Amino acid sequence: MMWHKAFLIFLFSVSVSAFAQPSLPPLTPATEPRQVLQQGLQNLLTLNRQVTPNMDRGLLLQKLEQDILPYFDFNHMARWVIGHYRQQATPSQMLRLSRYIQALFLTALVKNLGNSSDQYRFMLKEPLVNPQSDEVMIKVQVYKGQDKLMLISFRLYNNGQNWKIFDVSANGMSAMLYYRQFLYQQIQQHTLEGFLGK
Repeated sequence: MMWHKAFLIFLFSVSVSAFAQPSLPPLTPATEPRQVLQQGLQNLLTLNRQVTPNMDRGLLLQKLEQDILPYFDFNHMARWVIGHYRQQATPSQMLRLSRYIQALFLTALVKNLGNSSDQYRFMLKEPLVNPQSDEVMIKVQVYKGQDKLMLISFRLYNNGQNWKIFDVSANGMSAMLYYRQFLYQQIQQHTLEGFLGK
């Protein structure tokens, strides 16, 4: 799962000084997607600084749920991941899939927060707007020294209230595409009900 490794390198290794700037204003429906992403990453890197080896897991999860998860839409992720099987899925199955994806995300964060001290810098590029939908893509070029380390792409959509992240790609490898492939394998092996229940 190379996208996952590359994304975690970016999230947890980028220098906090890269975000050394005045605090961004509170998010509103009018907030630009670039600001949303910038604020979410700033929150994550701030939390990364605060993590200690003996930090209570419950407290860490509470901080993640409060400061990080609101920037993501796991229900939207679940709808994208399940694809054409959505017509067969019950509301309960969709809820379980959303919680499953969220749990995978939280597990990765808890495991990797505070583990890296390397210093990186990045360039946050202007959003690429999809004229046929309410989605945008924001690319982040990560550097180590003068060398380009990786390119991270964040896809966001507007849910009518705020911009939300629903996919991340590292060097062209999409998280949601990986989860879709994994889900389809599980459905083929166990059926939709066998994997997600009724």
